[in-house]
Amino acid sequence: PALAAELRAGEHGLTVVGNLPYYITSPILFALLGARRHLRRAVVMMQKEVAERLVAEPGTKAYGILSVQLQLWARPSYLFTVKPGAFSPPPKVDSAVVALEYSDIEEPDVDEDRLRNVVRTAFGQRRKMLRSSLKALAKQVPGAIPEAMQTLRPEALTPTEFVKLTQALFDG
Repeated sequence: PALAAELRAGEHGLTVVGNLPYYITSPILFALLGARRHLRRAVVMMQKEVAERLVAEPGTKAYGILSVQLQLWARPSYLFTVKPGAFSPPPKVDSAVVALEYSDIEEPDVDEDRLRNVVRTAFGQRRKMLRSSLKALAKQVPGAIPEAMQTLRPEALTPTEFVKLTQALFDG
């Protein structure tokens, strides 16, 4: 009972370990994010391509929605690659093991739903400049997209800049 009370209070946090089914990896990762206040760490195996997205840097082709979301609320680390021969039957793709650290993360001062909306809307039209891809959101607050960001594409913004953009769009 004491351990259960401590876990509910978030004093220790849980560790999740798993091999994620490739076809539902993203929903599981977002569910882990939603449960992050109860987690200390997750160590998960997934398709290598998805693992690379989690740790991708701004300006790279792999950088996108998963990169921004996971890097804001966790510290993802690419641990190692697992070749197809490690499985029976072997899949047609490489796998990778990633650690997601949730403890000691300084949460950004932003509404999560609004941020998620801005990130998804921006990357939904990845090749467009932010002034175009976020036009519908920016219509509510004219001039809300900072001038320096208007001609950028979403992959140019760091996760922290997405927080600032969301604050500008919704908090004026």
